[in-house]
Amino acid sequence: MSEDSLPPGIKMPHRSLAVSPVSAEGKSTGQRVSEAWVLHQRGNLSQAETKYREILALDPSHAKTLHLFGLLVLQLGNAPQAIKMIRRSLEIAPEDAHTHLSLGDAYFAEDQLQLAMESYRQSKELDPTSEAAWVNLGNTHYGLGNFDEAARAYLAALEINPDAGDALNNLALSYEQVGNHAEALVYIDKTLDRYPNDPDTLYVKGVILEELKRTSEAYDYFKKVVDIQPSHTEAAQKIEERGY
Repeated sequence: MSEDSLPPGIKMPHRSLAVSPVSAEGKSTGQRVSEAWVLHQRGNLSQAETKYREILALDPSHAKTLHLFGLLVLQLGNAPQAIKMIRRSLEIAPEDAHTHLSLGDAYFAEDQLQLAMESYRQSKELDPTSEAAWVNLGNTHYGLGNFDEAARAYLAALEINPDAGDALNNLALSYEQVGNHAEALVYIDKTLDRYPNDPDTLYVKGVILEELKRTSEAYDYFKKVVDIQPSHTEAAQKIEERGY
């Protein structure tokens, strides 16, 4: 699912790229995977791809490499191919929570939200302490319009990490969607305590204040968004349409 497919202000899912550790599983292969992963994390995708291909040429069923290469392919925008590679990895190592998380990301990118939800659920069942799985599950519920379920998932993420900015931000949006403006304001303020100059979070604060009929304060937030990020279309439209 692209950022344009979700309402303004919603934080996109955590990329599982950030939570997929590489373990040493055999000296030569483990070392090669680690080298490829370092390149991958540094953004040297072409070099990482070469190394992943070299590993798979020697061992086509190496689950970790299939997973990480699938992540790389997803980063390059080829979600269908990423799905194939990550599913192949899960056929070999079906109990890997990080791989289920990555498969959810790939399905999410293809707007296959029900399949994404199944993958995120499987990930958090295998690792109930995975903040990313809970946030991504919440985002999938949000994308499907299940705002109460989304809120429950974000709250579960916050039990794991009370400082999870994405969860705080999106929980505020979920409460806003069901008309609970007071709770929405509480959680967006908590988000701004952590990220005071984030344009999307400031925009959401403006929207909530507007719903509460605090139009002067709402204008201040929309204006701050445009000052920080002049290309923020939604905030600019708010200023123009409302005649602030």
